[in-house]
Amino acid sequence: MRVISVFPGPTGTPLFTGDVDRPQLIQPSTVARAIINAITAQEDTQLTEIQVRPRQELSW
Repeated sequence: MRVISVFPGPTGTPLFTGDVDRPQLIQPSTVARAIINAITAQEDTQLTEIQVRPRQELSW
């Protein structure tokens, strides 16, 4: 069994209501791709934490 904690930063979904330019948010597909990469990692690797952050830190 693999256990992975995923900590996405501000992601462009309807749940995010922060006052920020929407194009600066992480795309949901980017977060999904990071999760898929962790799930499909080789058997000799265990990724336990994934932090997905925007390339540029946002301030609000």
